[in-house]
Amino acid sequence: MNRIKRLKDSSGEWVCKENDILKLAVDHFQNLFKTLENLDMTKCISKIPIKVTEDMNGELIKEAVVGKEVCEIVKSFFHDENMPSSIGKTIIILVPKTNYPETLNQLRPIKMIMKCVTQVTYKIEINGILSRSFVPQRGLR
Repeated sequence: MNRIKRLKDSSGEWVCKENDILKLAVDHFQNLFKTLENLDMTKCISKIPIKVTEDMNGELIKEAVVGKEVCEIVKSFFHDENMPSSIGKTIIILVPKTNYPETLNQLRPIKMIMKCVTQVTYKIEINGILSRSFVPQRGLR
């Protein structure tokens, strides 16, 4: 397993302690997923052509395609309005863009392990240590 031994913070100082590196990563990605203004995407979204027909959507949500476990969770939610806490959690895996990355901008969040696409929370994993969760306010740029 590859390990991140140190990273530079925004002021160019080296951060070496694993918990400090993890905090640096969480702060970086929270900022990356944050929007400074409330953007109305209605006009933009209206320009995207619809590619999935009602029939296609019907096929996509069939129990055989979605899976029995997912269907049971959704049915349970509508019955008692309780969703398992693991739904919507994501772990971001960082892959280096360079041979010897020094900053978080030189690490790419390449593999998103999505358990659900609606409401997600993220955790950063550095050297096998998971950070606290955070909820993005917008998607990746």
